[in-house]
Amino acid sequence: MLPVVFARQQAAKLLAASCSSLLRSCCCSGVLAAAPQQQQQLLQQLPQHHHWQQHAGFAAAVPSILSDASVLKGPAPGKSGLVVQYPFPVEYYSPRRVTLYNLDKQQLAAVELPGDIFNVPVRGDIIHEVVRWQRAKARQGTHKTKDRSEVSGGGRKPWPQKGTGRARQGSIRAPQWRGGGIVHGPVPRSYAYALPKKVRRLGLKCALSAKANEGRLLLLDSLHPTSPKTKAIAAKLSHLLQEHPRLNALLVDSAKDGDDGGVMLRRAARNLPGVEILPSIGANVYSIVRKDVLVMTKPALDKLVERLRAPINRLGAAGLAYRAKLEARRQQAAVERRQQRLQQQQQQQAAAGSGAAAAAAAVAAAAGGGSWQQLGSEQTVQRDWRPGQVGGLAAAASSGAAAAGRGSWQQLGSKQTKRQLLAAPWKAAGAQAPAVASRWPRLQPSSGARTDSAQLGAAAAAAGPGSS
Repeated sequence: MLPVVFARQQAAKLLAASCSSLLRSCCCSGVLAAAPQQQQQLLQQLPQHHHWQQHAGFAAAVPSILSDASVLKGPAPGKSGLVVQYPFPVEYYSPRRVTLYNLDKQQLAAVELPGDIFNVPVRGDIIHEVVRWQRAKARQGTHKTKDRSEVSGGGRKPWPQKGTGRARQGSIRAPQWRGGGIVHGPVPRSYAYALPKKVRRLGLKCALSAKANEGRLLLLDSLHPTSPKTKAIAAKLSHLLQEHPRLNALLVDSAKDGDDGGVMLRRAARNLPGVEILPSIGANVYSIVRKDVLVMTKPALDKLVERLRAPINRLGAAGLAYRAKLEARRQQAAVERRQQRLQQQQQQQAAAGSGAAAAAAAVAAAAGGGSWQQLGSEQTVQRDWRPGQVGGLAAAASSGAAAAGRGSWQQLGSKQTKRQLLAAPWKAAGAQAPAVASRWPRLQPSSGARTDSAQLGAAAAAAGPGSS
């Protein structure tokens, strides 16, 4: 466990050294750099009008908390992380009350910053990891050296292998030659690596909380200047940050084309040294910790809070696009199925009106053709017999109205009853009924048994279920 703690403390020292420009700007940073027993004495010796007590526009301004690694406390037993310790008690996760100003440094209202974003324990190790991740991802990685196969020349052997008394050589572009290739040189590559989104989000919260605890967070209603003049915006920013020895600030507005800054602000302040302008969507840990003061507008604050409270997207942009594509396909398939069902219902309704006439015509055709096979097998008759469907052979063979009222082929009775119902047209026409068999027999009615289809239809309607 001790090597891990020492490694974290070393990382904290490196982080403090890398952020020295942020930490040395405060004139009272030497208080925290002193020994713990001397801090109280130094705090008492400071004048009462010190700038963190009358810090115009800042919330409870205090000295920089990362000025020395001595303020970083090691992890407690069973826990991890280096939490920054303050010389005053901090109620973490409680709302922080700040004052809203305009660009002329006039007080407008009081605003509460959410405690889950601007008042979390400041983890030095998390800030260090996020800054390293950002800087590694920003590297171009375009370095390249030529090996012996890429250097021009050296295609032939400089001298024979033997007989010269010299060392054997194969090419004048070998690595040991002047002007030769480089062995194991750098190649173009990406230095980016993956960092969990929870860690990145926690790092941004820690950076915002550190600025709020140090009193280096200024909230304005708008940063939109009246004119795109660098001199005018520089004077206003100097008046806002007059407690600081230099103009080194990060300005955050809602968007590049927003009404609280936008194009006018960028045109006026882009030439100011030490001033960086970012939209709320581009607020990051490295830009926050490397600047002395964080100046943020109220619309940018609302967007930043919404961004940090939104559910973490674990799919990425490509995953969200693929999910949207699948959802569109699913909706299109559902619409097509709904249209197919509507078409089937319309066809069934259209066929219900002509079902009786079609059934009578089918029985007449079967009787006239003289073949039981035209009626089909038993499974075919059962399949074709549906209420309101074209065909209706069973309804014609029995009673069209009565059978349709009873609903289905199975409800007509036993197999023998069904055969008797099917034989009713032959009996009505004076023909010999087919013999009863286990299967549908292929029998011909007697000659001269042809009759008009209307008469067969009337006979089929007259022979009801009671004719069995």
